[in-house]
Amino acid sequence: MSSKVAFTAALRDMELSILAAKFDENGWGTFEDFAFSTSDPSGRDTDMFEKQVLAELLAADGSQKKLIPKIRRLYAQAYVHATALMTEEAIPKGIDERVSMHPADRAQRTEDLRARLFGFTLAGPNMPSTTLTDKFATMLKKGIVKYVSWDECTSHEQEL
Repeated sequence: MSSKVAFTAALRDMELSILAAKFDENGWGTFEDFAFSTSDPSGRDTDMFEKQVLAELLAADGSQKKLIPKIRRLYAQAYVHATALMTEEAIPKGIDERVSMHPADRAQRTEDLRARLFGFTLAGPNMPSTTLTDKFATMLKKGIVKYVSWDECTSHEQEL
């Protein structure tokens, strides 16, 4: 789930967008990158976190001190994402287990696709179902192409 879109959405949701440039400046563009911003990705060493992360992100005058709990929460969330990704790589799911796209990725990819399509509206009965989209995302992620029968090609309206 190494997704820049999902990480940017988390920054926005946690009201940390004002620090987005500093995150990019330090190379922390995904949950996984941010989880390994210190040599202790679990976040247990609070001194290391304050010296290596907070000092890089926050203004030195202490005016942004109120953002510390939100940054800690984002850091914990990043650790969970990184741990899940490493576990998935170490113990891969079976071929038939579906990979679910992050909602922020799904929304961004849908908008990108709408911008590229001409003469076709990606809405209503033409909008693929979440299940169908996840099936194709699974194929892309696992590198295995499987036949999808017509009855599995459902729209978002049918899914609802």
